[in-house]
Amino acid sequence: MDSNTLSQLFNATLSQDQSIRTKVELTLKEYEIQDNFMNAVLTVICSENIDLGTRHAASIYFKNRIRRGWDTEKDAISENDKAFIKQNIIEALSKVPPVIRTQLTSSINIIICNDFPEKWPQLIPNLTALLSSNEYQHNYIGVLVLNEIVRIYQFKKDESEPLAQIVEHLYPLTLKIAQNAANTDTLEAAEIIKLIFKIYSASIQCDFFPCLQSEAYLVPWGTVFLQVVEKDIPDSVLPETKEEREKYPWWKAKKWAYKCLNRIFSRYGSPNSLKEYRQFAEGFTQNFAPIILKSYLKQTELLVNGRFMSSWVLHLIGDFYTECVKPKVTWQILKPQVEALTKYFIFPLMCFNNEEQELWEDDPVEYVRKRFDPMDDFKSPVASAAAFLVTLVKDRRSRTFMPILEFINNTIEANKQPQDMNSAFQKDGALAMIGILSDLTLRKNSPVKDQMGNFLLNLFDDFNSQFPFLRVRICELITKFENLELTDDQSKLALQGVMNCMQSDELPVKISASLALSSLLQYESIQAEIGPHIGVIMQELLKLLNEIDMDTLTPLMNKMVELFADQLAPYATQLCEQLKDTLLRMVTEANNENANEDDAGNKIMASMGILRTISTVVLAMEASPDILAQLEVTLYPVIHYILEKEIIDLYDDIFEIIDGFTYCQKRVSNVIWNAYGLIYNTFMNDAIDYIREMFPCLDNYVSFGSDVFKANKDYQNKMFEIIKTVMESDALDTTERIYGCQLMETMMLNCKGVIDEYIPEFITIVHKNIEDPEELPSGFLITCYEVIINAIYYNPLLTLSFLEHINYTSTFFTKWFASLDKFKRVHDKKLCIVALLTLLEMPFENVPKTLQDGWGQIMFALINLFQTYPKAVEERKKLEEDEENYEDAYEKLLNGDDGDEEYVEVEGDENVIDGDGEDYLQLLAAAAANEFGAFDSFEELEEELYFQTPLDDIDIYIKFQDIIQFISQNQLQSYGLLTQSLNPEQQAFLNHVMEIANHNRIQQTQTPANPQ
Repeated sequence: MDSNTLSQLFNATLSQDQSIRTKVELTLKEYEIQDNFMNAVLTVICSENIDLGTRHAASIYFKNRIRRGWDTEKDAISENDKAFIKQNIIEALSKVPPVIRTQLTSSINIIICNDFPEKWPQLIPNLTALLSSNEYQHNYIGVLVLNEIVRIYQFKKDESEPLAQIVEHLYPLTLKIAQNAANTDTLEAAEIIKLIFKIYSASIQCDFFPCLQSEAYLVPWGTVFLQVVEKDIPDSVLPETKEEREKYPWWKAKKWAYKCLNRIFSRYGSPNSLKEYRQFAEGFTQNFAPIILKSYLKQTELLVNGRFMSSWVLHLIGDFYTECVKPKVTWQILKPQVEALTKYFIFPLMCFNNEEQELWEDDPVEYVRKRFDPMDDFKSPVASAAAFLVTLVKDRRSRTFMPILEFINNTIEANKQPQDMNSAFQKDGALAMIGILSDLTLRKNSPVKDQMGNFLLNLFDDFNSQFPFLRVRICELITKFENLELTDDQSKLALQGVMNCMQSDELPVKISASLALSSLLQYESIQAEIGPHIGVIMQELLKLLNEIDMDTLTPLMNKMVELFADQLAPYATQLCEQLKDTLLRMVTEANNENANEDDAGNKIMASMGILRTISTVVLAMEASPDILAQLEVTLYPVIHYILEKEIIDLYDDIFEIIDGFTYCQKRVSNVIWNAYGLIYNTFMNDAIDYIREMFPCLDNYVSFGSDVFKANKDYQNKMFEIIKTVMESDALDTTERIYGCQLMETMMLNCKGVIDEYIPEFITIVHKNIEDPEELPSGFLITCYEVIINAIYYNPLLTLSFLEHINYTSTFFTKWFASLDKFKRVHDKKLCIVALLTLLEMPFENVPKTLQDGWGQIMFALINLFQTYPKAVEERKKLEEDEENYEDAYEKLLNGDDGDEEYVEVEGDENVIDGDGEDYLQLLAAAAANEFGAFDSFEELEEELYFQTPLDDIDIYIKFQDIIQFISQNQLQSYGLLTQSLNPEQQAFLNHVMEIANHNRIQQTQTPANPQ
């Protein structure tokens, strides 16, 4: 196809007429499998005499075609075209404008992912030639492609050889380019330096190659980094607005110079570095870090003298100072500068400023988002300065704590009753600093711990400040000092101030006051004060939520629902009606195809928070079935909309609400049954990855809705289709397939005598999954075995008949009995016992010969299970206690409650070696184990404390006694085979089991059932 015809086709793809676009797309689809077609497309892209819009459309098609057809057999790009593209695409980069270059660069990335290095050996020689050239354009294109290679390999530590080769052979060339560019002032030089430093930074994210650690590399690279850091960018050449200055190419280049130096020091070059880099760290800390620190201090001095510094660079300097507090060598340089850095670097960043005031006045909602969204702190100078401040006080306490507190106190006193904006700014900065240090002031051996209550009380006048931002700050301090034990009088004064602020006309003040109220709710006296007004407060919070469309307030709403469930009960339906309206508005706006991406993201996050509040309301109303019935009707439109519109981000929360309704009522209403088909469609369409989140409500449909489920064949078929998909889909692994096994178990335990037709299907599914048991994780294997064990319990005759049909009876029982030690949970043992007892109830003549031959093994298995059952019960109780203790400890940690933790400070100026975070990491590990351990470790299944089945009501000791007595009287052959090989010790143990059964019978007649 000639380029003229092809360009006309791509031009037609820009038509406003959908029918024309559709016709052209079909035409392109026909042509794309032809040899040399992609060559022609690339020619169009590079043709300067063709309209830019057409070329851009062609470049997008080119990228998408490569993504679809480069590494696939279906609709594959021909080998001739692939060869042509690899020979010409890099040169093409120099012939196109930036907007098209972006598409070609993405195409190169795809090709590199699939072909480099084996199928594209000429790529490195091509790059070498480009990077060795004296032409800027050649250098820039070479660097651009090199960036794509490094991006692909930067996190592949186990496949690092190609990157190691590139670092060794190509980095010297990029270094020379950077050195030359650093000596010029052009914007082009800044662009290529930025890209080279970005490449360097990417290559040291996970590893620091030995060649880069050598002085031959480290010194020249470090020198050029510092040269760019120190490069003078006169304010006179910068754009006028701060926003444009932030984007200025040389400040972007500086950012990446700082990032490279920071990364080397923080990950590889400090005393806290990974063990494998300790030797490098010793040399770097002694010889290089001091030079970098002195350079950063000079830059900070320029900032103090009024020179512009980008926000990113400010942040990175703060990060580096934080790292320099710990090593002795850098601390000794930093120590004399602490007072100046506190006053001129940290403090100004803490102060409210004109820029924030302008945003507050112009767009208070956006101000609230920036102020209260934790993600907005990410990589901000304020967050960096705060971390530096905390590290100074925490790790070098004797030198910094009291002087810094003195500075804060003096600043507050000097601006106690601010009359002008500048004075108010100063006070705000000091209050921000004390808030940041709040936890440290309250530790056990803090010299000011006992004074903090009165200190805070003396600031309460700011609740009525003429400056709204100071009202925000005092409310924030109530939150920061929530671990400070206020007296009843102090807490009531704080509540009065907070409630006054909630009545403010200023949105940020009302939001901060709401968050402060959350902290005050820990006091019973405060709960008593606001309890009668909880309905009004919740209405105010809902109004605020509708104004900001953020999830900032939903944790407070959740807390209030939990604390005031009884008082809120009369308002629950009205509250959920309003939450529903707010939620549907937000998700509808977020789901609009024209929605701003950031705004839509905020609305979805806020929707998640609302759904969690709704879930909390549902759980809080567990004892009020009438209210729950009303809430189901009220909230069903939310369930329907989210599932029908396939709003994936909200699936987790919506499934939790359905689970809450069914679990709290122990029944499934007609309203919630209406959602069953939606859940099925959702799963089949796009939610297979959400089986873990979906499982509890699916399980409840069968467990608590068994009467309806058993009577409805369509419901059964839908559940079976879900199970079959889970067990057979390549998109899921054994982690998720456990849920399929559990759904089969739920059906068999709750639908006895109704689902016979599915039993062979269930056995067939798990039989396919366990054909090679040695390769399977233990946890998954056991759940597969339990499907067949459940089938035996469901209908032993039907199950044994099918096992015989597939010639699996003897094999299964052999594997089952050999694996009994892996059935460790209470449920596992109980299931095995009732299944084996069900077998014993069968007429012996109906037992297959393959099983009759080993009949006595059943009694040995039962003895094993009864012997280990008490330990399983004991472990379960211990787990329940551990979970309570874990939740308390985890909550304390997340709340920053260090209790009586003392300062631990190194002597003198010695290195500070990090020990912080160990408790946190251990608790995170515990959290992971609690939440995912049963299914993710796979070494063994863990107890599921809230898992309920019909087996819970069975006393296995009484059942054993009843069945043994029955067969001893009615099935003598069976009884004889079971008992003939028992030794005296085993016989004595069985007598012990009988004694427990007798004891339990007596207990049942005296107290409510408490099955074993």
